[in-house]
Amino acid sequence: CFPAHTRIQTSRTTSTAISALRVGDVVLAFDARADRGRGALVPRRVVRLYRNTTTDWLRLRWVSPHRRTGDQACLQGRPSG
Repeated sequence: CFPAHTRIQTSRTTSTAISALRVGDVVLAFDARADRGRGALVPRRVVRLYRNTTTDWLRLRWVSPHRRTGDQACLQGRPSG
């Protein structure tokens, strides 16, 4: 689930709020098979929408890799509120 104001890329230069998307709209989606298996953003049609309401949120943030240990960047989560 994403908040209604979350921006979604609809082209390389355009984005729209996720709440404004409709079935049939074109968005950029990650395709792991694209670009010879390296993955890339490719245009795909929205085929289904889920409209839910929640009061429980998780705040996500990217944590940069640690230079000395060689750790990879990771996504870290904590309850919001």
